[in-house]
Amino acid sequence: MSWVLPWAAGFSCSAPFMTEAGGRSEAPSASTATNNIARDPIPTLEHGAAAHYLGSPCAPRGPSPDARPSMSPAAKRRAIRLRRALRSLGPAMPRPSGGEPFRAALGAGLALLACGALVSLGGTGGAAAGLFLIAPLGATAFLLFAVPNSPLAQPWSAVVGNTVSAVVAVTVVLLGPPQPIAAGLAVFWAIAGMAAFRAMHPPGGAVALATVLSAPVVQEMGFGFVLAPVLLDTVALVGVALVFNRLTGRRYPFRQVPAEPRSHAGLSAEDLSALLHRLNQSANIGTEDFGRLLDAAEAECAQRRTGSRSAPVIRLPRRAAR
Repeated sequence: MSWVLPWAAGFSCSAPFMTEAGGRSEAPSASTATNNIARDPIPTLEHGAAAHYLGSPCAPRGPSPDARPSMSPAAKRRAIRLRRALRSLGPAMPRPSGGEPFRAALGAGLALLACGALVSLGGTGGAAAGLFLIAPLGATAFLLFAVPNSPLAQPWSAVVGNTVSAVVAVTVVLLGPPQPIAAGLAVFWAIAGMAAFRAMHPPGGAVALATVLSAPVVQEMGFGFVLAPVLLDTVALVGVALVFNRLTGRRYPFRQVPAEPRSHAGLSAEDLSALLHRLNQSANIGTEDFGRLLDAAEAECAQRRTGSRSAPVIRLPRRAAR
């Protein structure tokens, strides 16, 4: 392999040049170097000679192509904050495993199909009797089948949350304020009512808004709008969820009071509830589910340390009687 040295017309070096007789001479001037380049071909050196030349004082000096300018500490901190901010805008949930998305989609579709069949049974007078579908039912179906272990998706939360929201929204509509004001009041009191009954259900806010947007129908039906379609359709969705989730291996309702008090990681149920409340996680996971997670974590730690799913029992020697 040979290396071709790029000779420049104005190149000069303060280091002396070696003559053929072994003597020293001064570096050629710019005009001499130009004449030499025009007369002689560009010299080609072998790899070893090229390396020797590049390491000599006559080799041109400049920044290494691999050299990167170092960042100041302040710039590094800004870059770290920017990466964290961009990461927070990305997906927050892990990828669902196996056929779970298909299972949830199938269940929600069947539940809404059952509600549609119930509406069709009403015939032409179904709309007057409240037998029609409302948009918030889609959100309720999503919670019941996609996240059946969430406290927001339990039967009490779904039925009571939607019903309370419908009651306060119908009340606001019958009072007759302008629609923009009615929308804000209905959603406000819907959230307050669901919190008072411990029945937080996000689709309940949509029920309140949909009720206000359907003011002509609501004014004609009055509080009958609460019974049908809101209560009737919600009960139908929950009924399908009870059967479908059990048949597909999902426990629903998921939160159940244990037969006897249990201690998880040395914490009582009251301790777990207080911990969830302090961390603002009461609406995301129930006390029993939190205890199950702690038990599973303890079992996993025991298996990794001892190779057994049960935690080792440590027996302390008894002290000799004094």
